[in-house]
Amino acid sequence: MTASTSTRARLAAALAAGALMVGAPLAGMGTANAAEPVAKKKASVSKSIAFKCSLPAFGDFNHKGKVTVTAKKAKKSAKANITVKMAPMTIAGIPDGLGISTKLEATATLKLGAKTAKAKGSSTVEVKPTLAVPTLKGKANVGKKAKKSVVKITKLDFSVPEFGMSGSCTPSGKNTIGTVKY
Repeated sequence: MTASTSTRARLAAALAAGALMVGAPLAGMGTANAAEPVAKKKASVSKSIAFKCSLPAFGDFNHKGKVTVTAKKAKKSAKANITVKMAPMTIAGIPDGLGISTKLEATATLKLGAKTAKAKGSSTVEVKPTLAVPTLKGKANVGKKAKKSVVKITKLDFSVPEFGMSGSCTPSGKNTIGTVKY
C-alpha cells in the first residue's frame, strides 16, 4: 500500500506544481492587461463632408461625399505621410457617354492640428457627370513629438489641363474629419 500512496502523493505534487507553473504566468498576464489597456493607433479617419464647388464652365454645384485621410509617421520623424481618398464628384451639365478620357489633377488642403498640408494627385478619368477624384498624397510637418492630430479639410482644387478648366470646392459645413493617432 505504501507504493500506491507514494504514487498518489507524487502525482498530486506533480499536478500541483504544474498548476502553479501554468497558473502563475496566466495570473500575471491577467493583471497586466487589466491594469494597462493597450491604446490602438488610428491612422485613418473617414467622414462624409459637404462641399460647395465652383467650376466656371458649368457653374456652382454641391458635393457631399466620404473623405478618408490616412496619416502615418515614424516615431522620431517630424513628417507624416498623408493619403487622401474622396468619393467621386457629380457635376451636372457634363454629358454622359462621350467616350473622352483626360487627365484630372487635384490638390487637397488639409489642417493636421495647427499645421497646413497639401496632398496632390492626378489620374486619367473618363469625362462623364460623375468624376473620380484621384488618390492624393503629400507630407505634413506635424512635429517629432506629435502623437495625434485633428484632421480638417479646408479646400479641394481640381483642374483638367487639356481643356483649360479648373475649379475648387470648400466645405459648406463642418470640415473636421477626425483625429489620427501616430
